[in-house]
Amino acid sequence: MVLKQTLFILSIFFSLELFACQCEELNKENIEDFKQSIDYIFIGTVVDNINLEENENIDLYWEKNNHYFEVIIKVEKVIKGNLKSEFIYISQFGVGNCARNFRNSKKYIISGSKVNGFIDSTPSEEEDMFSETDSNFIKPLEIEFNNNIFYTKNLMFDYIRWNELAQRETIILTSICISGSLESNFSKLVMNEEE
Repeated sequence: MVLKQTLFILSIFFSLELFACQCEELNKENIEDFKQSIDYIFIGTVVDNINLEENENIDLYWEKNNHYFEVIIKVEKVIKGNLKSEFIYISQFGVGNCARNFRNSKKYIISGSKVNGFIDSTPSEEEDMFSETDSNFIKPLEIEFNNNIFYTKNLMFDYIRWNELAQRETIILTSICISGSLESNFSKLVMNEEE
């Protein structure tokens, strides 16, 4: 019985690793390469959530928990990039388990890439009827970020509103791997390099 329990616990442990966020390690040796690979690094404070779909569950979650994944940040200091906006819109599409929950009124250091738009590359129903998959089968979600554009398949998403936002405001793609509180190791590494 003990052996079965041990094997069960080990199987859970190893399967959790498959779903855990795995960040590339940043250190003093590779921080400059990292900085060159992204568009922006800045410090700012979370001021609101983003709810373009006007989903009341998102607003309720924000009000109850005081944090969310897609947020608006008031820029306080720019470390890299030419940010002219007072407010930056944070996107974490496609980062999966690496999404950061940003707390309202908390200050963060954030790095990331500018998002210029969102394209739905889901095949039309006519194109899809010739595919070999069963039409009743739920198709897997596909998200790719390439040349500052999100290409998605099989995602129910308000492309029009997000593209309109991308035309008016600066949207930045980030994740838990490349953002953090001012007390985080990420912040210390970036700020030490900056000083």
